[in-house]
Amino acid sequence: MDQDTVAIDENGMSEVFTDIALANLYNELKALHDMTTFGLSHTQKTDSPMPLKAQIRICTFTTDMFKTNAFTSFVGPVTMATRYAELGATKNVMKLVELSNATFGKLSKRMLIEYYGMKRSTKTCNDARYDNYNFKIKSSRLWGMKFKWEHIMPTYSVDYLLLLALYPKRAKVFLLKKSALIDIHNEFDNAFNQGPNGNQGLWFCNTEKRLSPHLIEVIGTDLDTAIKKSQLAYDKYKKTVS
Repeated sequence: MDQDTVAIDENGMSEVFTDIALANLYNELKALHDMTTFGLSHTQKTDSPMPLKAQIRICTFTTDMFKTNAFTSFVGPVTMATRYAELGATKNVMKLVELSNATFGKLSKRMLIEYYGMKRSTKTCNDARYDNYNFKIKSSRLWGMKFKWEHIMPTYSVDYLLLLALYPKRAKVFLLKKSALIDIHNEFDNAFNQGPNGNQGLWFCNTEKRLSPHLIEVIGTDLDTAIKKSQLAYDKYKKTVS
């Protein structure tokens, strides 16, 4: 039988100790008494020291409860780190997976700005500038088995969205013309609203079929070609709705 050692005070409150803490407690108490019942003194650091006595006894607490069907059959939620690990994520990818949402977003922006040779913007409505275009950078880790970019404000003064998707083996980057997103959003009755009436901006997944012609993957550092493809896709779309 597996056992943990627990100290119980006179009020019936228990505390599970680590091996080191337990050993220290055991040695201290053994010197005071015969390990059955003893008094433990503690002098408070005041002008008039007042002794505080507690009755503590050492007992064993079985861990058989962890062998119950209720525990062994329990399947908890799959964490993002677990999902990536099961998919064979690389060491570098796991470093990004383990970051908080805020830190992941900030680091992703710095990475993409450096990688594509962009100029960092000093404005809050956009993140970077490249070849006279303004960009907003958004990043996503896996949402289930897809990616979702969120909190995209229609008021952003940007020409393009640069979208990072963190796959288990690599990162992919997509370009989306903001005009295409807004036009399709309006065409389908505010299709991408996030929150009540879109008060949190817009959001969408990489699996959104209405946007798929406009999600242009950026190959290597060739952002120029991606911009041209994005404009061509938008021009084609405008002809179909005009």
